[in-house]
Amino acid sequence: MNDLSKSNVNSIVQLLQLVVLIFGVAGVFAHIGRRDNQLATNTKEIGEIQNIAKDLLESQITSVSNDARIFEALEGLKVRVLKVERTQ
Repeated sequence: MNDLSKSNVNSIVQLLQLVVLIFGVAGVFAHIGRRDNQLATNTKEIGEIQNIAKDLLESQITSVSNDARIFEALEGLKVRVLKVERTQ
């Protein structure tokens, strides 16, 4: 092999190495981009779940509060019924 063909082969090998390196770096950046996108999506979904949990807690508090009022009203009715029964 003469010097010119060796130089051509070396140039082609270097070019192929450069192409492989570029594809490797592009792959790394694409992977990082996908991860960042997934993290952003997860963060958004966690925020939505947090809002749902907050609304659920508020609903439970309202329900318990309403139950307490109903039990108080029932207890008041019970007392009134017992008074009526005693007078009869």
